[in-house]
Amino acid sequence: MIITHTIVCLTCETKHLLKVTLGYENKQHHTFPCTECEEDIQFGIENLPRGEYRYIKNCRFEKFKYDEAVQVLLHPDLAVGHKIVPAGDVVTATLLNVKEMSRMFKQSVPEKLKQHRSEHQNMGSQKLRFFLKVWSLLRRNKSSLAQEFVLKNYNIHGAKMHADINTYIEDFLNHFIGDFGLKVYEGLEKEWAKSTNKKSLIDFNKIQEVDEFEVFEEFFDLYTEFSQVYLYLNGGIEINKKNSSSSTDFNKTKKYYSSAYEVVAKLLYIPAGINNIIERGDANEFKSLKSLEVYMNNGNGNKLNCFLNNEELKYPKECYDNNIRNASFHNHMKFNAKKSKITYTKNNNDVEHISYQDYLILCVKISEVLAAYKLFKIRCL
Repeated sequence: MIITHTIVCLTCETKHLLKVTLGYENKQHHTFPCTECEEDIQFGIENLPRGEYRYIKNCRFEKFKYDEAVQVLLHPDLAVGHKIVPAGDVVTATLLNVKEMSRMFKQSVPEKLKQHRSEHQNMGSQKLRFFLKVWSLLRRNKSSLAQEFVLKNYNIHGAKMHADINTYIEDFLNHFIGDFGLKVYEGLEKEWAKSTNKKSLIDFNKIQEVDEFEVFEEFFDLYTEFSQVYLYLNGGIEINKKNSSSSTDFNKTKKYYSSAYEVVAKLLYIPAGINNIIERGDANEFKSLKSLEVYMNNGNGNKLNCFLNNEELKYPKECYDNNIRNASFHNHMKFNAKKSKITYTKNNNDVEHISYQDYLILCVKISEVLAAYKLFKIRCL
């Protein structure tokens, strides 16, 4: 469904006709540059499907004829960003959505992911938020409240009833991971099956205190940003790079990567320990380090090096980037909304560029690594 709304830019009074596709969420916010002065406009709709309009920045409502204004097409879930269409065009918004949906359905999905999705299907974030709320109550030792919450809401979200309330954390992780996270998890499982002295890693894991929950909570606070690529990645569907992704609050999103990176770094003892068991018979035996404890106290930038030769364990290399982490953490990122590009400073002070869409993909992938590691911890350690 596409709704139509009229606004004007507060800076230059340029008229814009917004055509907004309704997605899976009950609210959506969008940022796009004015088609004339290029100053950012932020517009939102909340309490869907009824809908309440929010004029967040540099815009106001004004009634005018549809053919008087340039059209801006907005979509919350597909990687189409915002598209500018001439006044009077009445077909492009629908056609764009139909073409993108058709392209998605034509793509082949890996058989293992098909099987995984058949058991853990996602349509938007509501079911995931349900599981996350149960996890939130459990980490506060509110098991009785968690049980009550499940009884009241599991049918609404199509969730299963479990005898063990903690199983809902596994449900969350299984629903969260997509094609990439499944590869990470299955790689861990394959190598773990080869391991002999498993006790050395199990014992080390017992003394580790890592809280993964807050990263996922932050992810869903920013879901309207990540949904532009998350549903693609979760379903193993290639993203059309001709389309761009937009941002409603880059100041928050830019900090997310460093948050996820730091927690993943705290769990890298898992692949490192498994690799050590396979190569040297003990999780603590490195080529040049004395133990996993020493390894964990070393800097995070080079932590992958000790298991990069293992094809099943090296998947995080695709998204574990110390340059991006430091730029994210130290606020060394600038966002160009019109070009949908990030400029950031690398560790050696070189200036680098990355599309906002690629940054979102990195954020989703490192989050899937975190989910895969947490799931492995629950099931195997």
